[in-house]
Amino acid sequence: MKTLGSKKTPISHGGHCQRRPGIGCAPLPDSDGQEISLQCIRTASKDSPTARSSEQGFSLIELLVTTLVMTIVMGSLLALSNQSQARSEFEQDLVALNQSGREVADQIYRDIRLAGFPQQKLFAASLNWTAATSNKVASGFTTINANGLTFQGDIDNDGVVEVVEYNLSGTTLRRSEVEKNNDGTVPSADYQIFAENVTGLTFTYNRLNSGVWATAGVTAANTARVDAALTLQTPRQDPQSKQYRNTTFQTSVVARNLE
Repeated sequence: MKTLGSKKTPISHGGHCQRRPGIGCAPLPDSDGQEISLQCIRTASKDSPTARSSEQGFSLIELLVTTLVMTIVMGSLLALSNQSQARSEFEQDLVALNQSGREVADQIYRDIRLAGFPQQKLFAASLNWTAATSNKVASGFTTINANGLTFQGDIDNDGVVEVVEYNLSGTTLRRSEVEKNNDGTVPSADYQIFAENVTGLTFTYNRLNSGVWATAGVTAANTARVDAALTLQTPRQDPQSKQYRNTTFQTSVVARNLE
């Protein structure tokens, strides 16, 4: 006689699961691994409020506000960067201006210091050299005015006299240096730009009068001292004051061979 083994019959707890939106049914095993019933478990539906709230992004207003804030921040940073760059460029302009002004003043001093050198009396009379007939003799100042001057002198000590000229053309200071011809004649000037953005140039001429410097009665022939004042302007405005910066350089020099 066959003995039928016992067989567990699924036990229903509460019967069938009633489906509702957001609710699903799934079988759950018992402790022996047998399926005992269908228990209702909650599953998220795409249409459920929970799922919808988790999938929501930024609203249009939030995007606009974020964009506006980022624009303001980036604009402020760009403005600060531009101001810093403008200040740096202006400081470089000031350095270049001061360097150029000092170089011009120093060159004027060195040039005029040798005006009239060498004079005719330094050579033997038998040579019959004069400033008008030889390039070995200098005649000193030949033209003088408030914004320019011309003189002769062996400024590089090579034995040949040079003719040096300074003049102001607009806002540009020009300098010419040419050697005299062998017969003492003067060649055409060879102007070179010496300084730009010049807003002021003044030469003041002095002569010795009984051991005292005087400006009255000064001529090119008796000039022995020159006072120069050069004013240079920055090519760009100060980014803070919105004004151009002007700096004046001065020098006073005595032509040692014309005292």
